[in-house]
Amino acid sequence: MRIIKILIIPSVFFFVTILSAQTTKLFWADQTYGKIQSAKLDGTEKSDLITELNQPIGLAIDTESSPNKLYFCERGDSKIYRANLDGSDTVAVITGITGIYDIELDLVNRKIYWVRDTYADDAVQRADMDGLNSNIEDMYTSTSTSYDFLGVGLDVTNSKVYWVQRNNGCSDKISSMNFDKTGHTYVITHPANSLLGPWDIDIVGNKIYWSDCGLSEDIIYKANLDGSNIDTVLKDVDCQYFVIDPATDKIYFADNSLIQCANLDGTGRDTVVTGVGGFVMGIGISHNAPTDITENKVPLESFHLYQNYPNPFNPSTTIRYSVGAQNSVETQNFASQQVELSIYNLLGQKVATLVNTKQPAGDYKVEWDASNIPSGVYFYKLETDNGFSQTKKLMLIK
Repeated sequence: MRIIKILIIPSVFFFVTILSAQTTKLFWADQTYGKIQSAKLDGTEKSDLITELNQPIGLAIDTESSPNKLYFCERGDSKIYRANLDGSDTVAVITGITGIYDIELDLVNRKIYWVRDTYADDAVQRADMDGLNSNIEDMYTSTSTSYDFLGVGLDVTNSKVYWVQRNNGCSDKISSMNFDKTGHTYVITHPANSLLGPWDIDIVGNKIYWSDCGLSEDIIYKANLDGSNIDTVLKDVDCQYFVIDPATDKIYFADNSLIQCANLDGTGRDTVVTGVGGFVMGIGISHNAPTDITENKVPLESFHLYQNYPNPFNPSTTIRYSVGAQNSVETQNFASQQVELSIYNLLGQKVATLVNTKQPAGDYKVEWDASNIPSGVYFYKLETDNGFSQTKKLMLIK
């Protein structure tokens, strides 16, 4: 471990929020009733978050913001919205998008991606997540009248965007491109044991997952990132949109008036939520943590835990943090103090201690090698003996 620099401690104070518990929830866009709804994974606390929408479609969760944020599309009014997970503070972040079908969030580079499906001007586009119509870019455009661009997925680890090009069972394709707009390629093409009507797509770990809306039944498939080894995940589903939770290795999908889940090997299929509309056009999941809150006065900017990078990661990531003065800012005392940096799983169990020693004020970084840890969502927590505590979330994908 290496000290990068010594900080000057300013004489300003702020309050630190400590996250200590979490609630996992499902969110979905119900186009039948024009609503964004949510429920716990046991089906309880089902509620309407946002109503009277014009064709809600596509849904994604910003798990890196505090509090978490919900992004969704309104196809009928050509907008992408951001809201709190309770539906409050709903604002338009992208407007004037015709034919939008799906969205995905790059939480590392703070970009939102979407596919535009029009008759002769389909496109994959992106923009900044946090500003109105900020830095909108065309990633890939097509003037062909043969294809519908319907689903988009991101491989942030390898800086690639994937999308579905559907042609009603004839020459259907899954394409990919680098984030720098180079390297466009057709990863999977018809007939490759599937692609009778691809719709939604998700990239988790080193696999592509997509829903295939066929003539007799809908199927969810998976393949390697290069398109090889196509395999079936689930059969006999009535599914267009789905989401995979890397924290539990489960897939959640709409099936008629139900939302169901299953393991990624197709076993353990079960109903999660009943009584939803027949056209669920987007699903998201959130592990949200703000329940118990305590307050600690500490010098501003002298104590800080930064977001790890890369995130998601496999198998190692770097965590940076700043340690300030032990005593009051009036004394300018830079004596060493006890510092602990630990990793916790979703159950609150400590799985690793990265730092547990006395350190003087300064900036630090430490690398966590999680080669022997299973994939999932984890929390890393910085604590010092003056009462400072801060927690952030990271995701390990293998």
